[in-house]
Amino acid sequence: MIQYDQFQLIQKALASTAQEIEGQEGGQSAQLTAAIEDLALAQAYIERSEHAFLMKETYQHRLRS
Repeated sequence: MIQYDQFQLIQKALASTAQEIEGQEGGQSAQLTAAIEDLALAQAYIERSEHAFLMKETYQHRLRS
């Protein structure tokens, strides 16, 4: 399973990629749109995975209590 600090690294990489794509010049709007959609899907996956990770940590904390 991906650790929380890895989520942060992935988010930074996605943000950097988005900035790089947005910085490219015209004629690539279809590619840009597809890339932004891919980044949005990746971000949603990260958020769901992060939520699952936090729920797991909460559950494990309850078991230890």
